[in-house]
Amino acid sequence: MTYYVHEYNQENEVNDQFTRDIFAQCVQKVNCDYFYVDAFHIDKIFDYQLEHTTVLLGVRDAFTINKKHNIYYDLSLYNGMLYVESRIYEFAKQNPARKFIVFTEYYEPEKLKVNQLENVEMVHWSFLTDDKIEYEKVSIVKKNAQSNKTTIVLNRRMGSMHRIMLISYLYGKKLLDNVHASALQIRPKCTQTLMDVVDWTFDERHNEFRDVCIAGFEQACADVDKIAPDFEPYQRIPGSEAIQYWCNAHNLDQHLRPLYENSFVEIITETLFEPNAGIQSEKYLNSVYGQNFPIMLGPPGTVQFLRNLGFDMFDDIVDHSYDNVENYVDRLQLAIDSNLELITNSDYARERWNSCQDRFIKNFQFAKTDMYTIYKEQITARFDELI
Repeated sequence: MTYYVHEYNQENEVNDQFTRDIFAQCVQKVNCDYFYVDAFHIDKIFDYQLEHTTVLLGVRDAFTINKKHNIYYDLSLYNGMLYVESRIYEFAKQNPARKFIVFTEYYEPEKLKVNQLENVEMVHWSFLTDDKIEYEKVSIVKKNAQSNKTTIVLNRRMGSMHRIMLISYLYGKKLLDNVHASALQIRPKCTQTLMDVVDWTFDERHNEFRDVCIAGFEQACADVDKIAPDFEPYQRIPGSEAIQYWCNAHNLDQHLRPLYENSFVEIITETLFEPNAGIQSEKYLNSVYGQNFPIMLGPPGTVQFLRNLGFDMFDDIVDHSYDNVENYVDRLQLAIDSNLELITNSDYARERWNSCQDRFIKNFQFAKTDMYTIYKEQITARFDELI
């Protein structure tokens, strides 16, 4: 007997059809118990009696999202693991004679503690494949670029420390004349000081950066009506920050297209930044459809992962040296400081973009077709290896 757990709103099933189909194909290859579950409902896996020696567990969403819909959980409860990972760890540990194959968005799953269990193997799949059917309907963004704000940084959920620090640093460095910034959920944070909100650890060498950010956070809060308008692109679960219904392709096409039409550079704040193990999401994919130079604020190796996948990361235009920096404070500061001309000089950004139009189109075409083929081949090959 096998089990299939799917807790998504039916309206949202289009979001993950690509991964669901691949998961279903893998299930057919081996006698197994199997679960396909989103991170918010990970505890459901404990409700069933296992019968097979092989267990397939497809987990949608990042392990750092937990059942309380808060990315920052009390890590001390789980020996340094975040909630979802800790539940998978306990599930596998309770069943040491069974082999668990876990499908996850983390592109370096070997960095996860649960991967250290002898009976756990990991397969990477990606948020980049979400909304495949809808993204296939979206056309490439054509540039208008009438604004002098040719750099954009788009943030919805401001529970992530790197998004708050980025907005604070941009304000503190007085870069907003050339940057269109949004921070839709920053308003509740403005009742406190930056150091009350942010839990980062700063070394002595970070004193100047920290002071710039403290002053910048005050300026951002004074400007809150501009950067945090009363706008919510997704339907949320009442009383929480969790999204009940979303379509990233629709959000790009219906809400974000004008911003991409008038910009050439995007500072992309990925879902994760501080952890060493990272994921890739629609945030980067939108920049491909929007034809913007990407400055990636993600964990170390984010740019290298996308480069290896097959995307042109415009290394001759964007200084991605920050991608190798382990310290998250240094990584954020270097990402901005090493690309100041591209971020702040509209004429320079426009000139560089004009010289790369064919490369942007190739990235768009790759995202439309080859990316999905490569992912399917990689997932299938890795799974076949494990069985």
